[in-house]
Amino acid sequence: MAPVTLPVNRCDQPPWVIASPRFNRNPLPIEIQGVRRAHRSFFASLDRHADPAARVRSFHDYMRIVFRVGAWHREPSRVARRSLRNSYLRFLRGWVLDSSSLEGAVLKGWVESRFGIPPVFHAGLIEDVDAPAYLLYLAERMRESARTNAVDCQFDLLYEYVQYELRRRHPGVRTFTLYRGVKNLED
Repeated sequence: MAPVTLPVNRCDQPPWVIASPRFNRNPLPIEIQGVRRAHRSFFASLDRHADPAARVRSFHDYMRIVFRVGAWHREPSRVARRSLRNSYLRFLRGWVLDSSSLEGAVLKGWVESRFGIPPVFHAGLIEDVDAPAYLLYLAERMRESARTNAVDCQFDLLYEYVQYELRRRHPGVRTFTLYRGVKNLED
């Protein structure tokens, strides 16, 4: 039997709170540690824009500047082009199409590392750390994350930006209905 490990996260709520039914009924704001602080000038610039479309453009511009998202074609080396091409956009698209894909493994890995919530399914049920599906998830997560330009940091900024936008566009609204990734659309 595998040893029991306690989940670790990088946000201001413990994993057992975030994963609880009580949290679903009474959600609390969640902030990933250090992201707002590291990008405070970006968030301050968003405060100056009343137009949501201008804030979206600012986000995309910032991602291009900080992470060189979209600049892969200008790189002379094949390795650099591949790294920059594998931005958060690629992983979101892949996860949308198949949550058990390579891209899904990277996104699930980000969730596990930031919120402390491990996946329960990846091309099969994950019952424990010895499950074949868990080993596949780990292998795909590590292989694909290694070929990227700081994808976890890109997801961190995307998450904080979306939280900012939701509060800005919907002041006073505390909850939104979200849907998890599915293996089959019929699910």
